[in-house]
Amino acid sequence: MPMRLSERAIEFPRLILLGGVLLCALGFAGALTLPKERTPRVRLPVIVVAVPNPGATPDVNERTILRKLEDEIAKTIDGLRDEGAIISQSVHGAVVCQIIFDDGVDVDTALNDVRNLVNRIKGEFPPEAQSDPGPRISDIAFQHFPIIQIAVAGGADGVQRRRTAEQLEADIENIDGISGVDLFGGHEPEVQIEVNPHLLVHYGFNYADLMAAIEQSNQEVPTGEIRGADGLTHRVRMRPKLESIDQIRQVPVGQFDGKPIAVDDLAEVRLGHKPLESIARYDGEDAVVLLVRAKTDVDVLATAQAVQQVVDDFRPSDPSLTIQSTRSQAREINYMLSELGRSAVYGTMLVILILWVSLGWRQAVLIGTSVPLALLLTFAIMWLTKQSITPDLAINNMTLFAIILVVGMVVDGCIIVGENIYRHREMGASAVEAAKRGIGEVGPSLTCAYLTTFAAFGPMFVVRGVMGDFMKLLPIVVMYSLCAAMVVDHFVLPVLSVYLMKVRRSKRFSLFGSEPAADDDEPAPAVAQDETIDDAEVRAARAAGERSGLLRWYTGALRAALRHRFAVLAVTAVASLTPLGLYAVGAIGVEFFPEADYNIIEAYFELPQGSDMQKKTVEVARIIEDTAGRVIREEEWYRPDPNRPRVGPVTTVGDPGALNIRLDTEHGVGPEYGMVYIELVEPHHRSRSLSEIRQALKEAIPPLPDVVVDLRSPTEGPPVGAPIVVRLLGRESTSLALLERRAMQIEQLLREVPGTYDVKSDFRLRPEFVVAPDRMRAGLFDVTAAEIGTSVSFALEGVSAGEVDFGGDEQIDLRIRNQGSHRDQFEDLANLPLLSATGKRVIIEQVADVRRARAASVLRRYERQRAINIRCQVEDGVLVQDVLDQLDRDLATIDRLGPDEEPKIMYAGETEMRNDAMQDLMMAMGIAGGAMLVILVFKFNSFVQPLIVLSSVPLSLIGVGLALTIGGFNFSVAAMIGVVALSGIVVNDAIVLVDFINRLRGTGVPMNEAVVLAGRIRLRAIILTTLTTIAGLVPLSLNVSGGEFWRPLTVTLMSGLAFATLLQMFVIPLACYVFDRGERVSVLDPMKRPELAGA
Repeated sequence: MPMRLSERAIEFPRLILLGGVLLCALGFAGALTLPKERTPRVRLPVIVVAVPNPGATPDVNERTILRKLEDEIAKTIDGLRDEGAIISQSVHGAVVCQIIFDDGVDVDTALNDVRNLVNRIKGEFPPEAQSDPGPRISDIAFQHFPIIQIAVAGGADGVQRRRTAEQLEADIENIDGISGVDLFGGHEPEVQIEVNPHLLVHYGFNYADLMAAIEQSNQEVPTGEIRGADGLTHRVRMRPKLESIDQIRQVPVGQFDGKPIAVDDLAEVRLGHKPLESIARYDGEDAVVLLVRAKTDVDVLATAQAVQQVVDDFRPSDPSLTIQSTRSQAREINYMLSELGRSAVYGTMLVILILWVSLGWRQAVLIGTSVPLALLLTFAIMWLTKQSITPDLAINNMTLFAIILVVGMVVDGCIIVGENIYRHREMGASAVEAAKRGIGEVGPSLTCAYLTTFAAFGPMFVVRGVMGDFMKLLPIVVMYSLCAAMVVDHFVLPVLSVYLMKVRRSKRFSLFGSEPAADDDEPAPAVAQDETIDDAEVRAARAAGERSGLLRWYTGALRAALRHRFAVLAVTAVASLTPLGLYAVGAIGVEFFPEADYNIIEAYFELPQGSDMQKKTVEVARIIEDTAGRVIREEEWYRPDPNRPRVGPVTTVGDPGALNIRLDTEHGVGPEYGMVYIELVEPHHRSRSLSEIRQALKEAIPPLPDVVVDLRSPTEGPPVGAPIVVRLLGRESTSLALLERRAMQIEQLLREVPGTYDVKSDFRLRPEFVVAPDRMRAGLFDVTAAEIGTSVSFALEGVSAGEVDFGGDEQIDLRIRNQGSHRDQFEDLANLPLLSATGKRVIIEQVADVRRARAASVLRRYERQRAINIRCQVEDGVLVQDVLDQLDRDLATIDRLGPDEEPKIMYAGETEMRNDAMQDLMMAMGIAGGAMLVILVFKFNSFVQPLIVLSSVPLSLIGVGLALTIGGFNFSVAAMIGVVALSGIVVNDAIVLVDFINRLRGTGVPMNEAVVLAGRIRLRAIILTTLTTIAGLVPLSLNVSGGEFWRPLTVTLMSGLAFATLLQMFVIPLACYVFDRGERVSVLDPMKRPELAGA
């Protein structure tokens, strides 16, 4: 047999060591320079079209804009997702349409296609929606979520806070890697021209006259030049812009009875602030919150730390201002690196300890060094490929877990090689001969094992959508790590073993029956005279079985199992059904992702529609803030360091701006909605868990009539929405009233299911005043419907009349609207005076019907159908699937309408994503199984032996089911990933074991003895690889301070591997003995059949 590359490399140690050192140096540099982030970037091809249509109601926007836009998108845009591609909503004054494309569609191409479509059809929109600003098209980038939030609180007033925040904003935007800073809360200055409508009409003017006067007095006009007699050119500069409040007051509007009428005669002019759309608070004080966003593919850790440094160095002009950073991803990333890094270090220490006890300290150090070497090589490969084929690579929780997962697998390969070299050294071989023989025997099988692991992880790329983006780095980094492991155990370890591996004389077995030379470095003959190496190995295995108590026990147990082989195999086959039985009886539940102790509590609250933001909504926020201050202990609040005050709660009320980036958010926006953000200290620094603190806060919040409070904590996985979302879709003939009635029925059914709370639909009726022009009456007064609408808009919302700067750099808006005493009551609207073009005076009530009503505040649509979503939360310990099963039974009892009217019911949110992810992962397992079978058939040139090897997978599931049941874990996506990974790991030892059986049979050893001897030879390596893999995962499985997300995965791997190993040592030899006796030559082995081979 020609010498393999790995055997040949032993003769060139300088080249191997130099290459290893260079790659390790590159890996060290890569570990320092690779971007650090909390979670993987989720990039979906999602385009958002927003079309403002000021003043238009939701039903008008739906009819005149949204349906036209949806129909054109469905007809002309290619590459849309099969289901849920168009999700839209119509609100007062705007429509928003979200277009979701298939994975792999180029975002820039999709953006251009949608932009061209909108430009083509916007001429059919109402005039107000076509321009100024007109439709806005953009893509959604989930990675643009703020990396840090900064609160500016206290001070003299809101204008000062806003200006200080803007100064800080300018400093932060100068940092490399910052894409932008959004301001939330605070007061923006505005010149308010508040009109007395009765005086306006009395003097014979209307709103248009007032606006025209101001605009004409505030225009930039072109001038020219004058050439003087001296030959010099003098430019002429005018100062037409209004430069003070007094100048605005003195602007002439017209004349009345021969006297000039100025703005001051009709309105009050003052410098105020724009109407508040949002309010921010910090630790009970009014505040401005800065939301800092980073550019794509930057080092989030370094960027967030740079922002924090700017905040620490910033000195506001007013010392009474408080500036505090919150929700910094730098803190979250450092904590993640600390926890996962600590788990990796402890796992490596346990691995070395086990090897020390089993093989001695030299071998433990030799094999233990493979871990840091493989890690550095992995980082080197990550850095190299990031520059070319995988630009999204970064150090985050998914890639770090992949690396920790592979630590045990790396040690597996090194143990298999190292133990085999060590065995040959025990047999008396020289250092070089043992190294060549050791890697030569197990190298091909180990390569096959790595390929099967590749096959297990590779198909995970079929997972689609958000979950696919979230977990796509897991198989990439696992495959990179396995490549690094192959380099280490095929080349570096055999070379190092020549110089570092020693076997004490008391433990060396000599084939000659005598002690070897006293010097450990002196080579000893591996075989006796006229004895082949294979014969020597058989004799060594037989002799080893007599010297070891464990081997004697194993030999006896295996021979007993051979005598009762059919019974043992039958019992094992029945036992492999254990997971299905446990699931059937309800011992194993199903969930999407387990909750982790994330150090954050978010208290979302909602008031009845129409609630006043500055009074009622802020009062509810204050109650929640005060309750949190009483319930949460002082030591449980997060502090940047012991000498600084705690980080208080951050409250946002109204439109959350950049905070609201989720596609299908379950929390509304507007003056009736708010959120209180609470940041806690790390779990290991407090006595109560996150769920206990959250429950205590929930119980302490006093009853608030008609107010819904929902306490949440972020999840470790991708954003998925509420645990339960029931989506009702109206058909063509389904009225909105019927859809609402069916939604109310489902709400009531969900409330009656035990374990549910905060059941609500997103359909809201908002109180409103309806002004319906009576065109017949209006015609009698020479008033048009457009004039009525314009007057109402000026009076209530107000209209911008330009900008002024008063000689400074800041542009300040001018707004014309009615005085507060003439716009806040129903009577003010009904009695609003108008002046027709012919000079007739009239009030709104005379030319229009003005009445109170209630109408939908938002009209939602899904796949061009009206939709209502009913969401609910579940108590801790309650499974989503159990609630859905009960809801299905209850829905079967309600009265049904005709097929053309009955709304369609579908589940969305977490349920939809979980089902899609599980379906994709099951597909990945099927593909992985087929790929592994192909590899194994190529390796063994047999159908039977690959199936015997793959039988390790169902054996491992026995341990998975028992561990999930005993540990109280549910079967989640994390556990499913563990099963996929397990399927690639458990076959490794089986491949080597079957390969040794084949080698022994090739030397003429009978089948019944070959399975026993192969088991003896491989027993130590199998036990060591299992123990070290489990030991590498133990710290992470015990990490209850932030590692809850990964515990089901690690427990799945550990328990499955333990059971598979225990059963493999008996089932694999028995299966080979029963199903692969080799007594008949298959027709598919033509070279072994003389009539086919021509021999």
